Amino acid sequence: TDKVDAVKIARVYLSGLAHEVWLPDPKSSERRELFFGYRNAVRDSVRSRNRIWAFLNQQSQRRPRQLRLASPHALDALLALRSWTPMQRLLLREEVQAFQQAESRRKRLRTEIAAEVASDPQILKMIRLLGIRAKVAFALAAFIGPIDRFENPKKLVAFFGLNPSVNRSGISGGHGPLAHYGRSDVRALLIQAAQSIMRYGQGDTHRWAVALKMRKGNNIAVAALARKLVVSVWYL
Repeated sequence: TDKVDAVKIARVYLSGLAHEVWLPDPKSSERRELFFGYRNAVRDSVRSRNRIWAFLNQQSQRRPRQLRLASPHALDALLALRSWTPMQRLLLREEVQAFQQAESRRKRLRTEIAAEVASDPQILKMIRLLGIRAKVAFALAAFIGPIDRFENPKKLVAFFGLNPSVNRSGISGGHGPLAHYGRSDVRALLIQAAQSIMRYGQGDTHRWAVALKMRKGNNIAVAALARKLVVSVWYL
């Protein structure tokens, strides 16, 4: 019955074995929606661009050099490549317009993300970290929410799936690849930030990552560097 179940749930909660589910506050929910909108706009833009290049390839037409599909004269440049049929001209026009609309939406949402980052001092703190820029900092703020809900940096690392998996039985086994839990899209941004540090960084963190790369390979060094970024965010 409901009464018996309520007593059981209360006992589990008081024993400390129950998992608490955090519901995003209104501000975090809005930021997540903005992040999802920007991510979808990027996907739409890339898909439309690939459709245009695939159409040209199908028609045995080389991609024009120095042609920016976002420019107002992109459609005229594509139509001037050859003598298109009326149906082909219609398809080109539709694909170029779809790309420009998606690209315009992406730029508007990116501007909104930059404005949100500039208006929040807590997010601006993360910009100080090497490799983290506005988009990564905004995504971290949107999905972390109040930092006090993570007791220690290990909890935050596990939240993004950057902790190594453990497979041990007796004296055999050990640490394996990343656990891959949590937000895969934010984890991908952190990996990209770590790769940027590996290419263009300098200082103690960069030297540490390069030394780790020489010992254990590039992939492990990049993942470890992304983990270090998350730990630094928790302490900030």
